[in-house]
Amino acid sequence: MSRNTIRGDSAATIAASVERALQAGTLGERDRLPAIRDLAASLRVSPVTVAAAYRLLHSRGLAVGRGRQGTRLRAASVVAAPVGRMKKLDAGLVDLATGNPDPTLLPPLNDALRIVHLKGSYDLIWSRMHKRTDHYMKPQMLRSQFEALEEPTNALAVDISLSVDDILQNILELISKTPSAPSLRGGSPSRRSNLISGL
Repeated sequence: MSRNTIRGDSAATIAASVERALQAGTLGERDRLPAIRDLAASLRVSPVTVAAAYRLLHSRGLAVGRGRQGTRLRAASVVAAPVGRMKKLDAGLVDLATGNPDPTLLPPLNDALRIVHLKGSYDLIWSRMHKRTDHYMKPQMLRSQFEALEEPTNALAVDISLSVDDILQNILELISKTPSAPSLRGGSPSRRSNLISGL
């Protein structure tokens, strides 16, 4: 299926585009939708936005997830209202459930944000997963995750074989050495605790 059939810059418009193509016959029942990352790159939107669009299609019975086989289309639902005709919001309200907020409404964050890549070997992560009895992901699935992993090129890499305290210390040191990064040194205990809780 050609991803050029699908248009939109928000979850609602992407889902509506898929529905129109389905009704027009450009897309057919059982057609496979593009992978989330691929469609996001094609439309130049966040993968979160595409995932939200696919959830809209799922909720309306227009698509069904098939695990590793991806997301496939179904016949149009006779119950759910079309995406483009959902209830209008009252004046002054902003719908944040169908995608990301408008970037123009956010303050500039590029100079303040830093991506931290917690990096570990396959053997280390497998051994940790193997010890967890209530983890949703089976250790056997880890190999495919490593094969699909695209390591970020603009992130601060930190070795996760260290203790949590050492990982936190490394993150703070790396951030302090990065130009334009706000310093976390001397921050409140709650601020430092929030950083630890993400590990």
